[in-house]
Amino acid sequence: MNKPLCVFCQLPLDGSDEHIIPQSLNGRLHSKEIICHNCNSNIFGQKVDPIAKQLFNPLMLILGWDNANGVKAEDNKGDEYSINKKLEALPIRPSQELVKKGSARILNVEGDPKNAIKMFGKEAKKIIAEGKVLKDLKVTEFSGDSTLKTKWEIKGSDELNLLLNKIAIEFYSYHKFDSTSILSLSRKIISLENNIGNVKLCNQQNEVRDFDENEVSHLIVLKGNKQSGKLYCYIELFNLICAVVTLTDEYEGDDIDNFYHQDAISGERFTNPVNLKMSLPEILAYNFDENDFHYQTNYLFERIRSRELSKVLATELPKIYEDVKARVEKGEVDKSNLEATYIDESAKLLAQLTVFDFPYILTDQPDEENDDYNWIHSNFRESIVDQTIHEYSDLIGKRIQIGKDIFVITDFLKQPRIVKINKKLVTLFVVLRSEGTSATRYLKIKDLIDGLIAGGN
Repeated sequence: MNKPLCVFCQLPLDGSDEHIIPQSLNGRLHSKEIICHNCNSNIFGQKVDPIAKQLFNPLMLILGWDNANGVKAEDNKGDEYSINKKLEALPIRPSQELVKKGSARILNVEGDPKNAIKMFGKEAKKIIAEGKVLKDLKVTEFSGDSTLKTKWEIKGSDELNLLLNKIAIEFYSYHKFDSTSILSLSRKIISLENNIGNVKLCNQQNEVRDFDENEVSHLIVLKGNKQSGKLYCYIELFNLICAVVTLTDEYEGDDIDNFYHQDAISGERFTNPVNLKMSLPEILAYNFDENDFHYQTNYLFERIRSRELSKVLATELPKIYEDVKARVEKGEVDKSNLEATYIDESAKLLAQLTVFDFPYILTDQPDEENDDYNWIHSNFRESIVDQTIHEYSDLIGKRIQIGKDIFVITDFLKQPRIVKINKKLVTLFVVLRSEGTSATRYLKIKDLIDGLIAGGN
């Protein structure tokens, strides 16, 4: 009996274990009867598979995956930070500013303590060498609000097309279908040919497939039709990259309708049938916008936050129930009121979570009726943010104390924020300038107002 062959190079298989959806993305479907070690590790492992992690690394970092890499970000001043696996933002390099104030010079260095102090010592030596006297040294840790921005580009590429083709071919081979119909394409993929032109990105606003409420998944749908001659794969990675790969237009085998569907985070395999709302010709005619991943990106993060809320409730609701039961046993709650008390306490928890910890996760009221809710997070509708700035314009020039330092309010900062699909708000900050060091800080407008009220100003 002939030994099975690698679907790509047609040499005998050698036991190489291949994950059809890359293992770096938590793909769980794998087989030792698809690809040889050389194709797996030396070709695809070096030239194609890395695009998967590269493309989704920011998402993997947010999900807390061990194989994620840190990312670079910058604040409103343009200073660069590195965000590590613990989602801690660390300055890449300290920033320093020398301010003249009368005959004195004020040296301000900001950054992580170790490197900032090192830079301060270096710069201070230069000043002392000029004959100046070091009069005062102050180290301050400030925990005010600021914003960091990181760039996440999602776009098609030759490497992504090769990866999607590889997934489609391997899924076809996994089911042990006759490889003759895909042999020509397999050779092109192992040769790493560019511009094959058989990949169509799609489903940017759920035109091809709808997602369940908490769905974050990987999906492969393989369809073959002898009458039309079409053999194709529909693939989703994190429901964000959605694409059709046409394997051949000359398919002559039996009709095929196979799928693999897994939770991208937990790895759980789903068995319910998957419905595609568009036919292959409709998908191939899809008007894909290379620059518009915003809808699916925001929708994905909504579903991730919904999962996080569900996880918190699954942990906390049983605790509430046990607490109410304990109060019944102590005679603090009448036994007949156990259920009503549990419902009341659960509703309070849900209200707390959805207002403060998971804002905008529930169905919103019309924007105009939501302004009080927005205020809790210093958010404003775009149409009223300038009016709000005008109303608080008398804050400019006001001096406030934070810790031992005195800051002057110098300006407002508008930070656009997408809180739900196609729902944009603006988070409003005040810009603070230290009188002592000239350092710039940012504070949400509500936090400032609350602080002024508490301080009686």
